[in-house]
Amino acid sequence: MAERHARLSESKRRIKEADSRYRETIQVPENYNPVTIDQLKIGDRVKVLTLGQNGEILSLPDDKGICSFRLGCLKPM
Repeated sequence: MAERHARLSESKRRIKEADSRYRETIQVPENYNPVTIDQLKIGDRVKVLTLGQNGEILSLPDDKGICSFRLGCLKPM
């Protein structure tokens, strides 16, 4: 039983080592020219960089700067 546990631990260690060696890092694109809240209008199309999706603004930002928008099957920008 101890030998089985040792082999299992060794296998787990090797899997973790291989996983960290071949892991890809995802780079999120950065917008160097963002629009301001004042420039937004309902119906404007936006690209959500952190999600990599296009969306449409449904409501203007409130006093906390939160707005709602729809993501999904929109024509690419």
